[in-house]
Amino acid sequence: MEKIPWRDINKHRYECLYQTLQCPNFGCGGEYLRKDYKEHEAICEFRELLCENCGFKIMKNEDGTQAEHDCAQSTQAKFKELEDKIKNLKTKMKYHAEELGKRMNKESKYVRYNFSLPELSVI
Repeated sequence: MEKIPWRDINKHRYECLYQTLQCPNFGCGGEYLRKDYKEHEAICEFRELLCENCGFKIMKNEDGTQAEHDCAQSTQAKFKELEDKIKNLKTKMKYHAEELGKRMNKESKYVRYNFSLPELSVI
């Protein structure tokens, strides 16, 4: 048995390979020695998984089944698609606003001189 100087006792508490630890994975509650951590983590059915595409931690449900995950990359792709749609709509709106401005300008010339346009009868 190894003797630890009193001044190093706190350090040893966090390093001792024979300290009993409780599994940090949600739902597990298993206990193991610090030296066996890697073995337990490899077989623990409640361990967090990492998404292969985005690296996001995927939690498991309480019953140990894998929770659904919308990958960040697919979400980013959808976001980019929506951004492009918005830009396209803004461009169309700008074009239609300019066209409307031209028509309004044209109409105001005729209204000023009391001319009537057939297109204006619909409005």
